[in-house]
Amino acid sequence: MNKRITFMTILILSMILLFLLGMGLYLSNSIAEATKGEYLWESMLPAEYHVMVILDKSNQTYDQSFREGLKQSSEDYKIAVEIIMFEGENVEDEVLNMMDLAIYAKVDGVIVHAFDNPRIINKIDELMSLGIAVITLNEDLPQTDRVSYVGVNRYKIGLEAGGALAKATDGVGKIAVIEQQNYQKLSNQQQDLLLLGITDALRDYPGLSLELVRYTKQGLLNAEILATEITRNHPDINGIFCTNAENTLGVVQVLVDNNLVNRIALVGYGDDDEILGYIERGKIIESAVVTDYKDIGKEALKVFYEYKTNSYVPSYINTALQVIDEENIAAYMTEKSEAYDENQ
Repeated sequence: MNKRITFMTILILSMILLFLLGMGLYLSNSIAEATKGEYLWESMLPAEYHVMVILDKSNQTYDQSFREGLKQSSEDYKIAVEIIMFEGENVEDEVLNMMDLAIYAKVDGVIVHAFDNPRIINKIDELMSLGIAVITLNEDLPQTDRVSYVGVNRYKIGLEAGGALAKATDGVGKIAVIEQQNYQKLSNQQQDLLLLGITDALRDYPGLSLELVRYTKQGLLNAEILATEITRNHPDINGIFCTNAENTLGVVQVLVDNNLVNRIALVGYGDDDEILGYIERGKIIESAVVTDYKDIGKEALKVFYEYKTNSYVPSYINTALQVIDEENIAAYMTEKSEAYDENQ
């Protein structure tokens, strides 16, 4: 009799386990079927939460390091993650469509590369009202009901960039900033925290001034066209700061083609291998402001989990930032290589 009871108990437990595994596979595929995105959940067991991550395909922030951060928190907190990318001219419409997909897929949360756009603001509030937690990247959007913003502080970027430019120009001259077009609406330097940070950094260098701010669409060619215009029409510019990796590499090409490498100091953004290579060789790019992309991915998913399990989460999470130059490039590249090997 006892053997029969034991057998039945094992059978029932086995059936329950198979059911849970089946539900896990079903739930883990439900988002992917709706969105056809990249999926981060390898366990056969069901995830506790499902989060859709909506990213800008052209933004180098969302590279392998960012995904490693997502993957780490995914495993730590048992969160299934679906990554979908948008691109093209009508990026705001793409974001809205993907947020509608999130509603259709009945996800628990959305991490989104947001824009300061009335329709996106309304959509964020709509998702929150439906019980879908929204974490913003790129734009803070504190006027929305979003849970939290995760990313770098633009004022701190400006401070670091201003200090790097002062060092590269010996604190004398005129500098230009090449910024992404979506920040053009913040034309007043008192509104744009990045420009305010640069201006504050230059207060200690009376011989160095922020002379020019130009905005460009994403893409190497657009950056090259703008850099050519700056170097031709403003020959007194002796320092340039670019706010993303693509613009940085576009300016590199113009400086090389026009033999301006020794006349204009370039401070870039990001740890693209090509950018790091220029810094390591001591040519063209003096330094680069680098964000800890892994930290952004990790913290974005972590704050979602804390929101779902705790009563309070911070509204704004600043992630790490540093300047890479000839003095610390070797150590940084070693650290980056070791981190890559660990994740293989």
